[in-house]
Amino acid sequence: MNSSAPLWLIRFWPAIRRLIFPEWLFNRRVRTTRPGYVFLFLIIAVSGAAFNTGNNLLYLVLAMMLAALLSSFMASEYMIAQIHVTRDPPELVTAGLTFRVSYQFRNDKNLIPSFNVRLSELLGETKVTAVMAYAAAGQEFMVKSSAIAERRGRIKFHDLNISTTAPFGWFHKSKRVPLAGEIIALPRTDPREVDRDLASALGEERPRRKPGHGDQLFGFRKYVRGDPVKGIHWKTSARSGELMVLEREAEEERKLRIELKLSTPNPPVPDPLREAAVRRAASLAEAALNEGWQVRVEANGKGLDFGHGPGHLHNILVFLALFDDPDKPFGRVLPPSEAPAIIL
Repeated sequence: MNSSAPLWLIRFWPAIRRLIFPEWLFNRRVRTTRPGYVFLFLIIAVSGAAFNTGNNLLYLVLAMMLAALLSSFMASEYMIAQIHVTRDPPELVTAGLTFRVSYQFRNDKNLIPSFNVRLSELLGETKVTAVMAYAAAGQEFMVKSSAIAERRGRIKFHDLNISTTAPFGWFHKSKRVPLAGEIIALPRTDPREVDRDLASALGEERPRRKPGHGDQLFGFRKYVRGDPVKGIHWKTSARSGELMVLEREAEEERKLRIELKLSTPNPPVPDPLREAAVRRAASLAEAALNEGWQVRVEANGKGLDFGHGPGHLHNILVFLALFDDPDKPFGRVLPPSEAPAIIL
């Protein structure tokens, strides 16, 4: 639209265009294929021979070829007309790993079937394709396609096209379908990136074990007057011949803070060193949680406070995927902590 046109006309022009003009006038792209160019060359050759010789048989062949060309162009329109598509992708995937995207095709035409219809769209910079071999009039079915998220974070689907080369493969006709959607790609954890033993992973920064209130066993000691009777471990006392008290490890000493010293927002061009730090943070968090530690992950003062269990790991991975998202960063402001930290 001309920049001098009224603002309301620019805003509502797509809707007005759909009401005034049929879709096939503005929402179609046609590209001649290699077999199509060959067939056009044959038409030119036959037409030249027919005009030079005046042979009626050549005129008849030429007319049949032109009719086939027109029929192919019209039939390709029927293949993609009134095709309704919905998408059902997973909400969360892992960056670098293949996942499935489901597409629901429906042929809304009353009589004419569709076949050899291809759907293609971009997931970020990765192309996703699915093929509908045949759909009778009114038929609905599901097609699954494989896709891969090249990088972590929020990735949007865009440029969805429905196309066909049917019936003869001479033309590639496509139409664009507005179908918004997005997925969140979590950073990939790899046990090989961190030591399997958490003590080795933390190195000298692992806190010393101290007795206190917690769920993990710290050890046994001799009974001292004033100790609660319920703390006596009777089996160990029977083996040693004297009263022994079971001690638990202080829960607060099994806390780990993972801090990312990375700028925000995420740069438009992926930085391998930056992504390696995020993957290592995810791997360290997974290893520590598996060992029963409480883990806190933060970047620039925002993140997830101490927690444990599979649910907390899930939240950590979501945070590491979106902490530097320019539109919707994930995480909240955290209070200061004196827990030992691994800085990446």
